[in-house]
Amino acid sequence: MKNKQHAKKNTSTETKPSREQEVAAARRELEKLMKQKGCYAPFSIQSVTALANLRKSSTQRLTPDIIAQLRKCAQELLNRAFAGDADAMKEFCWFAHNLIRQLTFLSEKKQKEITKIASTYEDWPILYAPDDDPRAIYDKLHVGTDSLVERYAGRKIDRENHWTNVALLVLEQMRWCKERLPEITQNQPCWKMSRGSLSVGKTSIQIYYYDTRNGIFEVPEWCEWCRDLPDKLRPGNVDEFWRPGRLAVLQYWYENQQTGGSAYAEALKLAHRGKHGLESERRNNALGAIKRAMISLAGETKQRAMRS
Repeated sequence: MKNKQHAKKNTSTETKPSREQEVAAARRELEKLMKQKGCYAPFSIQSVTALANLRKSSTQRLTPDIIAQLRKCAQELLNRAFAGDADAMKEFCWFAHNLIRQLTFLSEKKQKEITKIASTYEDWPILYAPDDDPRAIYDKLHVGTDSLVERYAGRKIDRENHWTNVALLVLEQMRWCKERLPEITQNQPCWKMSRGSLSVGKTSIQIYYYDTRNGIFEVPEWCEWCRDLPDKLRPGNVDEFWRPGRLAVLQYWYENQQTGGSAYAEALKLAHRGKHGLESERRNNALGAIKRAMISLAGETKQRAMRS
């Protein structure tokens, strides 16, 4: 009887894994999961201050695919925030704040590469506290020195002016079209589908649809024109920018009005009344004011000063 119990005890001892074996098996399983899903350390101070140097990319997905997914998720979060979702507001603020913090660290680690990018922007996101001197960061990264809207010593853009803000908004959108539309049409199978149109006054704007593996993209005709725009807005090429810019403004007013916005009504209110006070007169006067703002942004004042 004792021999049987002893034999059973030995068998039990042999089949039961040791503590070391259990730990090793668990470690192997964890390593397997880390390879499959990637590993992130968001709660480490070191990971926050040196995120770019932590590890290689955990995925082989193409960068455009990752960007598309990021934009989609970020847009959904922003939509919920605008809809009044308190949690979405909180998370969006945290997300944006953390992105800018990482951009700051990246600009320190890769200053040469980021400076080349920052120089093409008229403004730049930074983490700012009331006792900071933001000018130092802008100077360090040469923000605006090679931008669409020229920057030079002593120049100040009146961002309190309504027409200037609209002109800047349109210029930024045209630059976005110039940079991003080729990604849609050239880097993947793409079919141009039947078109529609929208009308503002006597102006008709053609709308095209591009069918791609990532979805169908709506592309207004003025966006297609942006592919041939110059890289910089200067006094001699304002008309080139205004051709698509005028349609971009009209489409913005139309779509904003369709969704209950007040952008068009505000523009008509601020525009010169005209001889008869007709809506068409006010609309044309508003467009004229935006074009004059664009001329000012092109540096016309500086050009005249240099000639005098």
